[in-house]
Amino acid sequence: MGDIQQPLSGVTRSSSSSSSVLAERRRRRSGLRSPRPLVAKPSHRRYHSVPYRHRRHRRSDRRLQPVYLEHSIDTRTTYHPPSSGMTWEGDSSSSLDMLVSYVGGLPAMYAALIGALLGYLLRGWISHLPVAKRLASPGKAVTRTRSRVIAHRCAGHQAPENTMAALKKATLNGADGIEVDVYLTKDLQAVLMHDETLERTTNGSGLVRNHTHEDLSKLNAAHNFPGWGSHESIPLVSEMVEHALQHGQFVYFDMKDTSSEAIRELTRIFESRPELYAQSVVCAFNYLFLYRLKLANPHVQIAPIWGGFTNTVELLEECGYSRRFSSRAALLAHPLYSLLFHYINPRILFFPAVLVQHDLVDRGYRDWWGDTEVIAWTVNDQAVKKRLTDISVSYITDTV
Repeated sequence: MGDIQQPLSGVTRSSSSSSSVLAERRRRRSGLRSPRPLVAKPSHRRYHSVPYRHRRHRRSDRRLQPVYLEHSIDTRTTYHPPSSGMTWEGDSSSSLDMLVSYVGGLPAMYAALIGALLGYLLRGWISHLPVAKRLASPGKAVTRTRSRVIAHRCAGHQAPENTMAALKKATLNGADGIEVDVYLTKDLQAVLMHDETLERTTNGSGLVRNHTHEDLSKLNAAHNFPGWGSHESIPLVSEMVEHALQHGQFVYFDMKDTSSEAIRELTRIFESRPELYAQSVVCAFNYLFLYRLKLANPHVQIAPIWGGFTNTVELLEECGYSRRFSSRAALLAHPLYSLLFHYINPRILFFPAVLVQHDLVDRGYRDWWGDTEVIAWTVNDQAVKKRLTDISVSYITDTV
C-alpha cells in the first residue's frame, strides 16, 4: 500500500483516492497518455481566460459574440433596452436564448404578425365577423391607370421636396401622380415632411411633433436645397390636396406618422374632400396602421409598401435598435414580414396597389399580383424607367 500513496510522476491530481490511482495504472498499461492539463493559451485575446481544451465548445458561438472577453467568462446574455443602445455582452448559453432575446426585442408591428397569422388560419370563421367585412371592403371605386409616372416627394430633386414649388414643378413636367410624406404637428395639423426632424430640409431644429403649424410656417423648407433663392414654407396637406384635385393628379400619401391622431386627421381630410376617395391611396410600411385605418374608414384606399431585407433592417433601426441588433433580428423578421406582405395581407385586406422596391420588380412579379397594381420605387435611371414602362409597371421617381 505504500507505493500507492506516492504520487505518480507527470500526473496532477487533487486527491489521493485509490480509485484514481488504479485508473491511472490501467491507462498506462494500455498505452494511453494522461489527459492534458487545463492551461490557458493566451495567444488569442478573445479566449485569454478560456481553457484550451474548452475552445471547441465555444467556436459555434463565435459569430454571436460582438465583444471580446478579457478577464472573465460570462455565459449569460445581457439584454439592454433600445434606449441604452442595445449591445450584447457575454456568450449565449444556447441558440434558444439568443432567439428568445431577438424575439423579445422586436417592435410591436412584428408582434402583430401572430394575430394576423391566426386570422389567416381561422379566416373561414372570422370572415363572417363585421370587423373582417370592413377590412375586406373595397369601399368606393378607384380608377386605376397603368404606367402612371409619380413624382417622389413632389419631384424632390428638381425643387425643394414636399413643397408647393415642387408640386407645381411636377405638374408642369407632366406627372400624373404625386407622392407626399405626412407628419403631424404639435397642434395635430397634417403637414408635408419626410423626416421626423427639421434639420435636413429646413433652417429649424427638433422634432416636427414638438412644433405647432404656426412655428413651422416661419421656417424655410428650401434652406438646404442648393441654388434655390426663394423662401418656401412647409405646406399643409390640405393645401396640397386642393392643388392636386384641381389638376387631376393622383395622390399617394406616405404616412410617416402612424399614430391614432394621424388616422383621425386623415379621416377628417377625406371627409372634407370626398373626391380623394377615388383619387388617392394611403401608403405605409406599418401594416398595423393600415389595418387600423381601414377599420376607422373602410372607404379609404390603402397600399402596403415592401422594400426587401435591407428595408426590414432600416425599419428596425427606426424603432430605436442598433445597427448590429437590427441586422441580426432582420434574419428572423424578414421572412415573417414577407409572409405578411405577400400572403396574409391579400387574404384579409383589400388594396388596389402595392409599392415595391424597383430592384424586386419584373414581369413575373407583376403577373403574380394579378389585378393589383404594382408600383416601383424609387426609379431615377432612364433604362430602368423604360424597362418598367415596357412591362406596364408604374414607378415613383425624383426626376419627372
